[in-house]
Amino acid sequence: MTVFEQLSEHYEHTFAALGIEKATELQENILKKVKGGGDLLLIAPESEEKMYAAALACLQKVPETCEGSPRAILIVGNSDKAKKLSQFLTVASRRKELMIEPADDSGKMVQQRIHIFEGADIVVGTPKRIYDLYIQNGINLGELRLIILDNADEMTKEDLILGMRRLTEGLPKCQRMLFTKEKNSKVERMSSVWLNNPMEMDLGE
Repeated sequence: MTVFEQLSEHYEHTFAALGIEKATELQENILKKVKGGGDLLLIAPESEEKMYAAALACLQKVPETCEGSPRAILIVGNSDKAKKLSQFLTVASRRKELMIEPADDSGKMVQQRIHIFEGADIVVGTPKRIYDLYIQNGINLGELRLIILDNADEMTKEDLILGMRRLTEGLPKCQRMLFTKEKNSKVERMSSVWLNNPMEMDLGE
């Protein structure tokens, strides 16, 4: 049985209803990496395949609900993607009753802080909102097991780059992943502070 099949069985086959009946090679490889541990730098074209690979990775790392602070954080490029992945994760994990909380720029930060404080297993958000919550003590990183930064190559604004670097200073020992379409000088600098001895998976065009 593949890692994906094991994961699908654990979540009582909810993935099929979301259009994912089997994992792609990329998704299976990422799930194996999550299971094996260690950091990952993924270079691959933008696609729904890669987007849902990040969501599946969070489900792999957080198989059951638990009171307390988030155990997985997924940081994506924009609010639309954050909402889409939050909805996917909510439906996919409904039989395990995981608490999925979006933390994107279009929502009210006060409400997001309250919901996260009340108990969120997985948080899906945008870089600016995740950082703002962090510096205002609106998100506790103490129990974090996995953090994924997607769309790293799109982070061209220096304030976002600085924010993500400062966020790493508060991270506990946990698995870290960075996804990007291309590897440029800014991604390399981000990788150097975000990841610890990462495996590099280059599927770029």
